Amino acid sequence: MFSSSALRVVESTSSRLVIVDPPNYLLGAILLIVGILIGGFLLKFKGQANLRLMLIVLVPLFIGAIGFVTSSTVVELSKASNNLTISRRRFGFTQSASVTPFSSLRFATVETSRGARRLALITNSGGVLHPSGAAARGGEYEAANAINDFLGVQAPR
Repeated sequence: MFSSSALRVVESTSSRLVIVDPPNYLLGAILLIVGILIGGFLLKFKGQANLRLMLIVLVPLFIGAIGFVTSSTVVELSKASNNLTISRRRFGFTQSASVTPFSSLRFATVETSRGARRLALITNSGGVLHPSGAAARGGEYEAANAINDFLGVQAPR
C-alpha cells in the first residue's frame, strides 16, 4: 500500500524542525492507471494513427506519473543556523536549496482555495513562500502550527 502523501512533521526539537512534503503516490498511481487503460483501449484498435496517438497521449501521462512519485520537499528550520531551508527534489533530481533567515519570516499559515490547501510562509516584506503545492492531502495546519510554535509567533486570525 502507498504511504501517506500528507505533509508531516518528522522532527521537532527545541533546535530543529523538519517537515516533509512527500511524493504524491495517489495522483501518480491514478495517472499510471489512466495511461494503462488508454493504452489498452488504443491497442484494441490497431493502426498507424493509433500508435502515434498512443505516444502523444501516453508519454505525458507516464512522465507526469513519474514526476508525482519522485518529487518531494523538505522544509527545515534550524536555530543553529537561524535559517529556514527549503529543499526540493523533482524527478529524482535535487534542486538548489532556498535559504531564508528567520528574521525575514513573520508567520506560517494555510491558504485555501476551492477545496485545496497549501502551506504558506509570510515574510516581513509581505511576500509568500510556498514550500508545498496546493492540494487537499492533509497535514498543512499541523505543519503551520509547528512552524509558528518553533518561531515563537502566532498567526493572525
